[in-house]
Amino acid sequence: MGFLVTTLIFAVIGIIACLCTRICCNRGPSTNLWAIVYLAQMKPLIVPILNEGE
Repeated sequence: MGFLVTTLIFAVIGIIACLCTRICCNRGPSTNLWAIVYLAQMKPLIVPILNEGE
């Protein structure tokens, strides 16, 4: 179950990163910084799930 949830989370992050990349290419560096901050906020949600499997 944990593996499935982790896979779904990474898939969602991949889609978000793809969208962020397109936005960054269109709007410039300030949006790139926003994308980094957004992904940094997602990290605390991912780490406990990965540690749960160990």
